[in-house]
Amino acid sequence: MFKFYRETRDHYIRYRKEYIIAVIALAIVDFVAVLPPKIISNVADRINLSKLDVNFLKSNIIYLVAITIGSYLIGFIWTKNLWVTSDYYGRNTKAKLYKKILNSTGRFFETHTTGELMTNLTSDQGFVNDAISYGILALFDGAIYPAFVIVMMVMSSNLKLSILSIIPMVVVIPIVNYIATKIENQFKVVQEKNAKINDAVLEMAQGIRVIRAYSGEENTISNFKILTDDAFKENMKLSLYERAYGFFVNFMPAFSYFICLFYGSMMLKDGRITLGNIVSLQIYLGMLVWPMMALAEFFTTLALGKAGVTRINKTLNYVDEITYRDGDKGLDRIEKIDYRNLNFKYPTSEELNLKNINVEIKRGMTLGIVGRTGSGKSTFIKQLIRDYKLDNDMLFINDIPIEDYKMDDVFRKIAYVPQESVLFSKSIRENILFAREDATDLELDEALEITDLKRDINTFNEGLETLAGEKGISLSGGQKQRIAIARAIISDRELLILDDSLSAVDSNTEKKIISHINEKRKGRTNIIVSHRLSAVENADLIIVLEHGEIVERGTHKELMATGGWYCEQYNYQVSGGNNDEN
Repeated sequence: MFKFYRETRDHYIRYRKEYIIAVIALAIVDFVAVLPPKIISNVADRINLSKLDVNFLKSNIIYLVAITIGSYLIGFIWTKNLWVTSDYYGRNTKAKLYKKILNSTGRFFETHTTGELMTNLTSDQGFVNDAISYGILALFDGAIYPAFVIVMMVMSSNLKLSILSIIPMVVVIPIVNYIATKIENQFKVVQEKNAKINDAVLEMAQGIRVIRAYSGEENTISNFKILTDDAFKENMKLSLYERAYGFFVNFMPAFSYFICLFYGSMMLKDGRITLGNIVSLQIYLGMLVWPMMALAEFFTTLALGKAGVTRINKTLNYVDEITYRDGDKGLDRIEKIDYRNLNFKYPTSEELNLKNINVEIKRGMTLGIVGRTGSGKSTFIKQLIRDYKLDNDMLFINDIPIEDYKMDDVFRKIAYVPQESVLFSKSIRENILFAREDATDLELDEALEITDLKRDINTFNEGLETLAGEKGISLSGGQKQRIAIARAIISDRELLILDDSLSAVDSNTEKKIISHINEKRKGRTNIIVSHRLSAVENADLIIVLEHGEIVERGTHKELMATGGWYCEQYNYQVSGGNNDEN
């Protein structure tokens, strides 16, 4: 319990005023709530002795009505304060998680699955919200309320009978604590299973075309059934623990009723208590059921909230290695980019993925990067967009290590288009204007012209307002790539990086788009990664990568003269070859 509240203490400190008001209001409601049984006891004794008069009955009815209305009015105060603060916590935590995800780099997503992150933002967050709101209610109702009830029981009835009747309810508390531990541990298992199911659903949605193309439906369904069956078994275990709660919470009060009636009847016969005493004691025993249930709910809610906050904090507290050197220098203009003896190895790799990379990229220059699949082309690019941490100063902008600059300043200078184009579930217009919402219609039209999208747009019923669908599912691969390039063009960044971003278009369209980009971006810096060598033949410098090393470099003319891999591959592609060894 204490661990959970240590994890969330900042929230309680921030909203301590609201919580104090809520607890005071709840205490008043709890105190007022224990008065009616005493009133009913007095009325029962008057009836038993045939001394009930109308005025006495009316006044007590008025008291009961006033207590009921007052409890609801005051109850609104604590309800409002608890749920409002809970909502604040939920929104703030979701914002933190969202920011964490947005600001994270490659290593983070290697260790956190999409399903896990979705669980953080949904069910985990919901359980924590319940714990800090309903959990507080349950805790105080399980402590303050029964104290008031027990005091009134003793005052309104026989001490011995009250103690005997309460014993079964007291016995249930350590049992509830034990089962709560089981629930907490089992809930962690259930959440892990649910995260795997979320991952499977996402993979299925993203890969549905591939699944159908390879007739993988049956195998996919079979694997998904294994996951759901496994999750069902673990959920059943959790349900059994929760049902155990219900058994002890309901059985023990029933046993208390039996004791009260059995011994109460004998004491009534002996004249040691009145009928009103038994009536009030029975009512008070019934009123103790809610606190017992509240305590059970508290332990359950706390267990779920504890598991949820642990998973959320695991994500929030993850230290992204790239942030170890997020400098404080501003970047106004990119004059030069230097790779100086750069070496890089992925955390999961045994060998260097880039070796002794030395390249100088001056402002206004176009760099072409080619090579076989796995040669390190995309890895070269990832150093610029800072997906991974470099061990030493090996990458410089304007002769200053890239790590010394503010990350945001670097990112604002780069327009990056990966091969797998990312589109949002919005209109084509909104996707293109994502990077620059204030762009004019003229600038938008120019971006469409450069990327040869106008003809495509005209074929859509709703033109630019056509929904791209989730991740561009309604568009072809080439259309998605060109929309992504149009977004980069309209952003008007100093450095444009095309990471094999035209692989899904035909060679003629590619040549046209590259030509338009070169014309549009004269004086700006471009880096073009491509498996189709015609895309880079007009570049100021072309480098050929092989196993992470630069094995050839020069202009198109110079490389053709050497007769190396570039020359052979270019001639092969020009002659109509479709296997470029990439």
